[in-house]
Formats: sequence, structure tokens, C-alpha cells
Amino acid sequence: AVVTENHINVRGQPSLTGEVITQMKKGEKVVVLEEFRAEKARPGEPAKWVRIRMPANTPVWLFASFIDSTNKSVNVSRLNLRAGPGENFSVVGRLERGETVKEIRTFEDWMEIETPAKAYAFMASEFLSKIATNPVPAVAKAEKIEAAPPPTKTEPERTVPPAVTAEKTLPAPTTVAPSSTGTTPALVVEA
Repeated sequence: AVVTENHINVRGQPSLTGEVITQMKKGEKVVVLEEFRAEKARPGEPAKWVRIRMPANTPVWLFASFIDSTNKSVNVSRLNLRAGPGENFSVVGRLERGETVKEIRTFEDWMEIETPAKAYAFMASEFLSKIATNPVPAVAKAEKIEAAPPPTKTEPERTVPPAVTAEKTLPAPTTVAPSSTGTTPALVVEA
């Protein structure tokens, strides 16, 4: 989808009370993961929201103690990604044991990382315009090619010997001239 207005808030929750994670400008594109209606929309709040893939370069945080310091991989079974450095910030994704992260910085017990593909956020759908996707066709369109008709004879196929590729020297053209006796024509070869 494409953002249709300037300074549109991207939030940690599908509500106006959800913290603002970042803002988008008119014309920027987002990947919509799902579209839904808010269960308990308050008066004045948007009723339709979308969950989007977190825009690149948006701060994403995790608890630093759950990252192996030698190879920067998750060392617990599941680790929450958060919109800020603390448990009071919204969960904006999860990582599984063994997944690696790229550290940007640490703040107290929290680590800011490069935005992983699993991170998500929310936007009011009224500020987005859907882009038509071009699905890949199952069969590419091409000119219709007629198949050769099946053979109509019931005879078995015969193997044709391969063509001879050597050039043959043909004799020079011949002409027939009448003989002096008038009986059998004489063969005259022209060179």
C-alpha cells in the first residue's frame, strides 16, 4: 500500500493510545500483513487498521541478556521485540532461539537492533491506498502454436538414414545431337 497523507503515525498497537513508533510520509510504501476492524474502537478512533511490516530503520528493542554476546544469537526459546527499551513498550514481533541480530546500541539492559523482517506495527487503514499487485500467471501468455497433427498412417515409423553432408560432383549438363546417320542420336558432353 502507499501512504496517502504526510506525517502518518505508525503505532505499536491498533489504537490511538498505542505508542507512536515512527511516522510515514505521503508516497511511502508499506507491506500490509493483514487488515482488520478494531474490536473496541473508541469514539473518534479509526475502526479499520492494518498490521504492516515494520518500516526499515525503525528502532526495535530486545532484552540484551537474552542475546549471546559472542555470535549475537537469541539464547532463549522465544524473545519479544519491543517498540522501545522497556517492558512497558508494545511487543512488535518475536524471534526464535538461534536467530541472529545486528546490534546498533545498548541502553541499560536493552539492545537496539536493525529491524528484522518479523517486526510489525499498526496504521489506520484510511491513510493507505492499496497498490494492485501483479500476480505471476500460471501459464505465460504467448501466441497460439498449433501442434502438428498426429500421423494418420498405421504403418510403423521407419528410420531415415542421416543425410549425406559431403558434396557430390555432378556431371556437366549433356545435350543430345542428331547423328549423321539419322538412326540413334549421339551423346555429346559439354564441358
